[in-house]
Amino acid sequence: MATKQPKHRGIRDRLMALRLSRNLTSNMLAQLSGLTHTTIRQIESGRTVPGVDTVEKLANALGVDACWFTFGHPEAAQHPVQALIAPDFHPIQLVAELRALLSGRSGHIDDTYKYLDPIGAAQFQELHQQADFADEVFTIPIRDIAAEVGRLVGETPLDLLGLGVGSGDHEVKLATKLGKHPDMRLLMLDISLPLLAEAAQNAIKRLPPARKIPVLCILGNFHQLPAYSFLESQGPRRHLVTMFGYTFGNLENEVRFVRNSLSWLSSGDLLLLDVDCAVAPAADSALIMKRDRALSKEGAPAWLGQVEEFLTGPIWRYGSGVRDVSVTRTLDIHSTPVPNSYAIDIRAQVESASGRKEFSIGYTKRYDIHGLAACMKKEQWHLVQHWSYAEGRSMVCLFEKREAEKAVRSPKRRIAKE
Repeated sequence: MATKQPKHRGIRDRLMALRLSRNLTSNMLAQLSGLTHTTIRQIESGRTVPGVDTVEKLANALGVDACWFTFGHPEAAQHPVQALIAPDFHPIQLVAELRALLSGRSGHIDDTYKYLDPIGAAQFQELHQQADFADEVFTIPIRDIAAEVGRLVGETPLDLLGLGVGSGDHEVKLATKLGKHPDMRLLMLDISLPLLAEAAQNAIKRLPPARKIPVLCILGNFHQLPAYSFLESQGPRRHLVTMFGYTFGNLENEVRFVRNSLSWLSSGDLLLLDVDCAVAPAADSALIMKRDRALSKEGAPAWLGQVEEFLTGPIWRYGSGVRDVSVTRTLDIHSTPVPNSYAIDIRAQVESASGRKEFSIGYTKRYDIHGLAACMKKEQWHLVQHWSYAEGRSMVCLFEKREAEKAVRSPKRRIAKE
């Protein structure tokens, strides 16, 4: 039997109740709906009665029926979501691998291990809900991105495949903006069951049910994408692969990932990368040290400490006899093959019962747009458009795969014998 929506006295009450139930700030809802946070606050305070267009934008962003949102009538049925566990995905084995790594003296703790358990997933969620951090990550110009994707794809059937989606906020919003596409599917892949469950709930709550967008949540490892035959589709479909949340820049070797894990994609497919921007050329170390917030002694954001807590979480939870963990950040101009780009090497010094250890806990890479475009072009991915956000500290880059044309050999000319 379908559950009834709770009754509220008016639209201001329904708006506030829905926003809070989705764990959204006014700024986050403003980004999702295309409105200003001032408009939302005025509606919730009762100082403004929203018009028809505003109501529709809010209802679409919150994934509810506009009629119920306006008048309090019953909401339409929830959006259907399917789930799939990828072949050969063994999270318990990953935990064993992490424990073995931490029993050694040093090594690299890949991001794969940081989201496995509910504690790590919760820390990730708390970071994204922190106001100053959310004000950066939720300023991505999704509307402009959707318009460009729509122009490139037209009405060709489309699979939107999100890699490392976390709670799926950006992927669901992009699917909503592309929702008028006649044949689109949303596929969200993550290695964390807790986060993937959040992504599924986001899809249920926010995708307008009337648009009937099929949703598939995949529990798996995006490094194994070529082995996932279930991603192959019958008939002509284009793919839009997204990597939001700086996932691309956290890879140990991003070019190798594109070359190996995305090799199954075809000419005409699209790739959307969300990355940090270089503050200066890699050769100018002094200027980078002065300007980069992660390295500069001044102007470090308040949420940086929360990031460190998240990154060191696996050491505390799975390490043996850990007494103390300290974090250092250094400039690394060798870890990325992208010209004029660099990385922040984040390392943890661990004091344990068995002695002192040191682990690499992350590479946060910063990219020069021209160097990134040139590097990706060598892998057959051509830059279509890019958008800056967060006051120019980050950017989203849209690439299209274009396979190299085979050289046409001219016929050999016969030379007559004299």
